[in-house]
Amino acid sequence: MARKLLLIVVALSLLALPALAQDSAETVRPESVAELFYNLYAAYTRFGIQNEADWDALVDWGVKWDEFLSDDLLASLTEQYASDDLMADPVLCAQDIPTHITVEIVNPEQSKSVSVLVRGDFPSDENEYIMYELATVELLPADDGMWQLVRITCAGR
Repeated sequence: MARKLLLIVVALSLLALPALAQDSAETVRPESVAELFYNLYAAYTRFGIQNEADWDALVDWGVKWDEFLSDDLLASLTEQYASDDLMADPVLCAQDIPTHITVEIVNPEQSKSVSVLVRGDFPSDENEYIMYELATVELLPADDGMWQLVRITCAGR
């Protein structure tokens, strides 16, 4: 069941990528790109943990993460994953995986780059959740006009 759910999430997200890529940076909101990336990444990570898979979600899957992440950010995250002293997931900025992720633009007035605040809901009780700020993410338009994440700054850093 979990595998089917993951495949559905992946299929839907991959179907969304061409549609997003055909639009320009002016019509695709940067927060939509950030939200799609974070939810897809969280789904892959959650699936790996639930199935006791030993993989790096950014490296071992066939997803084109470079559609979402700049080359420099992808290289930095890959290097962080290879480190032995990783205390928290460098994308989620947490040790646990949030059940729900929301994003909000924090600097709508800036013209070139956009900063997005990423929050995650974590279970605190049987039917209760607490929302935490995870990170501030900076996005810039890539050469093709699509927004890409270029920097992730974990909350509290």
